[in-house]
Amino acid sequence: FDDLDSGLATMARHAKDLGYEGIVLFLDELILWLAHRASESAWLHNETQKMVKLVEAQDAARPIPIVSFIARQRNLAEMVGAQYAGAETALRNSIAIFSQDPRLLLQRTQSEVMLATALVYQSKLDEGVPMMQGLAVRFEATFGLSDPRTISTLNNLAQTLQIVGRSAEAEPIYRKLIATLNVNEAANFANLGVMHANLAATLTQLGHRAEALTAMRNAVGYLRQLGNANHRFLTIAVGNLGKLEHDAGNLTVAEPLYRESLAGAAAENANTDVHAGALSNLAALLRDLGQAAEAEALANQAVPIFERALGPNHPRTGSALNSLAVLASARGAWQEALAHYERATAIAVRNARMIGSEDGRVADAVYGLNPGDFAAHMRALHFVAQDDPSRQEEAFGLAQRALNSRTGAAVSRMAARAAIPGSGLSRLIREQQDLLRRRAAIDQVLVATAGSAMDTNRLNQALAEMSTVEEAIARAGARLRVEFPDHVAFDGVEPVRLADVQRALKPHEAMVAFVEVVSNPSIGGDVYAWVITDKSATWRRLGVTSEWIANSVAALRCGLDEAAWRTAAGRNLCQQLTATTRTEGQTAEPLPFDVARAHKLYHALFQPIETDLRLGDSQWRDLLVVTSGSLATLPLSVLVTDEQSLATPSLEKYRQISWLGRRQAITILPSIGSLPALRRLKRQSSGNRMMIGFGNPELDGAVPADEPRAREARQKQRCPETALQRVTALMRKVGSGLSTTITTRSGAADVASIRRASPLPETADEICAVARLLGADVEDMHLGARAT
Repeated sequence: FDDLDSGLATMARHAKDLGYEGIVLFLDELILWLAHRASESAWLHNETQKMVKLVEAQDAARPIPIVSFIARQRNLAEMVGAQYAGAETALRNSIAIFSQDPRLLLQRTQSEVMLATALVYQSKLDEGVPMMQGLAVRFEATFGLSDPRTISTLNNLAQTLQIVGRSAEAEPIYRKLIATLNVNEAANFANLGVMHANLAATLTQLGHRAEALTAMRNAVGYLRQLGNANHRFLTIAVGNLGKLEHDAGNLTVAEPLYRESLAGAAAENANTDVHAGALSNLAALLRDLGQAAEAEALANQAVPIFERALGPNHPRTGSALNSLAVLASARGAWQEALAHYERATAIAVRNARMIGSEDGRVADAVYGLNPGDFAAHMRALHFVAQDDPSRQEEAFGLAQRALNSRTGAAVSRMAARAAIPGSGLSRLIREQQDLLRRRAAIDQVLVATAGSAMDTNRLNQALAEMSTVEEAIARAGARLRVEFPDHVAFDGVEPVRLADVQRALKPHEAMVAFVEVVSNPSIGGDVYAWVITDKSATWRRLGVTSEWIANSVAALRCGLDEAAWRTAAGRNLCQQLTATTRTEGQTAEPLPFDVARAHKLYHALFQPIETDLRLGDSQWRDLLVVTSGSLATLPLSVLVTDEQSLATPSLEKYRQISWLGRRQAITILPSIGSLPALRRLKRQSSGNRMMIGFGNPELDGAVPADEPRAREARQKQRCPETALQRVTALMRKVGSGLSTTITTRSGAADVASIRRASPLPETADEICAVARLLGADVEDMHLGARAT
C-alpha cells in the first residue's frame, strides 16, 4: 500500500470483475487495518472518505447490501476521525437500512455497537449505556463469551460503567472476562494485562485497595511478558502500580516503579501527557520522602509538558500547578504558592461548569476537580493577605468552591429555575449542555492523541475544536448572564457574593462555614471558620488541624453509631479512640459517648467565634451551618457547650448536659449558595397536609443475624395507636448493614438486590414519632409494604 491512491483506483476500475460485495468488504477491513496501523487519524479519516467515494462512483443504484456497506464505511470514517455527532447521524441511517434485510443482522449489530460508543463519547449516557448492555447480552448469547467481539463489547461496557461511576457493575464484568482468557497463551497476555489493570482501577474506585494492588501487580506481570520494556501499556500500568504502592504507604517499593514508568514514557516520547504524568507521580513521592528539592524540579518539568500536550487550560495542567503550590507552601513561600494556586484555580474555574451540569457524570471522571485545592488556595491567601479587605470576597469564593457539593449545586439550580418562569431559560441551558457534551468528547480525543509525533495535525485540530467550543460555551454563558441574571447568580456553580448571603440572612441568624484544609506529608492540615451575619463577615484560622478534627469526629461517632463497631477494623479503631473494650454483638451497655471530647470539639470550633454568634442582648443567634470532610458526618447538635465532669455519664444524666442543639437552633445547608437561592424561592405553601413519610421498607437482609430484625420490620406496617416507648437512639439490635452490591437493569435498581440490605425497623419508630409531634395523619406514613 505504498501508493494507496493508485491502488484503490485500480481496484475501483476492476470492481465489476471482483464483485462489489468483495470490494466493499475488503475496504471495510482495510479501514480497520489502517486504524490500527496509523496514528494520524485526520489522514485516515480523509483516506477513508476517498474509499467511500470511489465505491459510490461506480454505481449509485446498487441494491441494499451495497448501499448499507457504503453507509457502514462512512460510519467508520466518522468514528475514526472522532466526529461523533456526524457518526451518530450516519449510524442511525445505516441501522435503518440494515434493518430492512434480515441477512444483514451482523452489520446492523456492528453499527449499533458503534452507535452506542458514539453516544457515550457525547455523554448521552441514558441511551448509550443501556444500548451497550443489551448488545453485550446479545453478543454473548450469539457468539459465546470467548469470541473477540463479545470480549471487546463487554470490555467497552465495563469501561463505560467505570467512567460514569458505576464501578460496582463493572467489576464482575472484568472478572468474567479475565476468567475467560487462557493465562498460559502468550496471545492473551496483552488482554490479560489490560483487563487486570481495568479491574484494579475499578477496585480502587470501590475502595478495595488491597485487591486493587493485587490486580495491578498481575497486570504488570502479564504486560512484562510481552517483551517490550517500553510498551505504552506497560509504562502506564507500572506507573499506576507505583501509585497504588504509594497510596498503600510502600514508598520504597513505589519509587523504582515510578522511575521505570518515567524512563519508559521518556523513551517513547518526552512530550506526552504520559511522560508529564510520570514526572508528577515521582515528584509527589519524593515530596513525601522529604526530598523536596528534586520533587520541585520534576514538578517544574511536568507543567510545560502538560501545557504543550493537553493545552494550558487542561485540568491535568492545573493539577501539576497545584502540586507546585503545595511544595512552595511546605517551605513557607506563600507568595510563590499563591501565584501557582491562582493559575491552577483559574484553570479549574474554566472547567467548573462541567461539574455543575446536570449530566456531568462523565465530566466528574474527566474533569474531576479536587475541592481541597480551593481550600489550600484560600489558606495561602490567608497567609499573604489576611488583613486585606479587598481580597475577602476572593477568599469567600474559594471557600464556597471548597465546600460546594453536587447536592448543593442541584438545590440551587432547582430553586433558581423555579423562581424564573418561562421556557427561554430551559432552551438556553439545553444549548449549553449540548456544547458541554461536545467539549467532553473533544477532550477524550485530545487526551488519546496528545503528544504523538505522527499525530501533530490531529492534536492541533482537537485543540482548535476545543477553542471553538469553549468560545461557544462562553457566548452561551454571556447570553444567560444578560437574559437571566438571577439564574446565573444562584445556579450553584459560581460562588455567590457576601452581600447576597447577608441579604438572605435574618437579623437573628448567623451562617457558619467550616473549611478543612487536608494535610499531606509535606504540610499539615488547617481548619478555617467563616461567620456571616446580616451586618458582618469574618474568617479565622482555628488553632487545630484537620487531623485532630477527624479523630475527634471518629471518636464521637463511636459513641453514637452501633454501625461503627460492626466490623473488626471499625471495632479496633473505636476501642483505640474511646479506650473502651466492646466485644462483637455486645449490646447490653450504651455506647461510650465521650462528653468531654464533645466539649473540646465545641471549644475548638465555636469558642473562637462566640462573639459573632451573639446578638446585642446576649441571646444566641440561630445557626445555619455548612460543613465538609469529617465534620459533615457529625450532627453538631451533640457538641457540648460547657465543660463536664463525667466523660461518659449514665443515660439519666445525659439530660443535664449542655448540648449545643439545646442552646441554639441549627440548620444544616448543603452549600453557602443554597441559602440565597432557597430564600428567593420561598413562597406560601400550597400543601394541605402536615407531613408525608416513607420508611421501614420490606428488606430481608443477607445473613442470619438479619432474620430477627426482618421479622420485627414485618410487624411495623402502620403507626401504632399509642405513643412509642422506643426510639432509634437506644436501638440495641444491630444488623449486617448493606450486605450486597446494588445492581441495576436498564438504568433502574434491581429490587431483589435491594431486598438483601439490612432491615430498618427503627425507621418506622422515627417516622411515627415525628408524625405524632406534628399532629400529622398516620395514614400519610407509608411503612412496610407501602414503602415501595
